[in-house]
Amino acid sequence: MSRKRHEFLRYGATVALGLIVDLAAARSVLAIGVPIELAAVIGVAFGAIFNFVVLDLWAFAGQKAKGSGSRRLRYLGALGVTMAVRAAAVWVLAALLPAQTAPMVILCLAVGVSFTANFLLSKHWVFQRDDQPQSTSGE
Repeated sequence: MSRKRHEFLRYGATVALGLIVDLAAARSVLAIGVPIELAAVIGVAFGAIFNFVVLDLWAFAGQKAKGSGSRRLRYLGALGVTMAVRAAAVWVLAALLPAQTAPMVILCLAVGVSFTANFLLSKHWVFQRDDQPQSTSGE
């Protein structure tokens, strides 16, 4: 199996487990009356902590990642973007879908939107390899 395919499968397995953590946290706080937008952000935070640890130790472990301190900062930036994308998607979906739509349906749909943003940021920015050229503003 090619390295890229193996990496993608490890990423997929990691985020699938992280999604379980994410949605379980969101559902738990929804159950105690937290608004759906805040529940979405809380879910992302819990899932993100899980994902960072597993992506760093396993999914992208074979790569010479750029400095771990800067990687953590990039991950926090990507997490902020992912949370904003998730909350915005929840807000838009809640406004567009019928009022009787279950909150977990809205959260699951919003996951698809934020998943795409998170994958792109993780792959091309957070866990960028040393042998990949970095773009600069002057080029």
